[in-house]
Amino acid sequence: MDLMSVLEIAGVVLGFVYVVLAIRRHISCWLASYVASGLFVVVFLDAGLIFQPWLQVFYMVMAVYGYRKWRRGAKNPATLGYWGWRNNLIAVAALLAVSIPITIFGAQYSESSLFFIDVVTALAAPLATFMQARKYIGNWIWWMVLDTTYVALYLERGLYFTAVLYASYFALAWVGYRSWRKALPA
Repeated sequence: MDLMSVLEIAGVVLGFVYVVLAIRRHISCWLASYVASGLFVVVFLDAGLIFQPWLQVFYMVMAVYGYRKWRRGAKNPATLGYWGWRNNLIAVAALLAVSIPITIFGAQYSESSLFFIDVVTALAAPLATFMQARKYIGNWIWWMVLDTTYVALYLERGLYFTAVLYASYFALAWVGYRSWRKALPA
């Protein structure tokens, strides 16, 4: 087993731990996210993906933000809430408005046949992460869509362990959605 496979497997394990802890709304999820993201920066650079390493750096920053946000919330707990359908619709429109031109002009620099997927997921995932840090229940729906899309991207790049992780993320996102929905204030 080569070094990249070991790093990928370690990132997969920590990524799984992150989501399980996030479902439970346990603050240590952000530490697991930080370390997993750092490992995936290296793995995705080695796999020739352009936007995914930058996304992992963003996740590292969001892990610090999420930790601080949730830590402050421990003193004054934030309740779970909704982001609203209007905000979601605006986000999808903005996401497409930005992703399409980037794809048109940037595809020539990528070896991936799924460059649009690389772009759109790298732009949508920060929004879902922000929603999770703010404890908006809709983050889980965004993750279900993204996780399904990531499976195709990672299979195409030969990142089989990571593809399995994201397939399991889909199931975990469903569990997270149901768990947070039950925890919503009446």
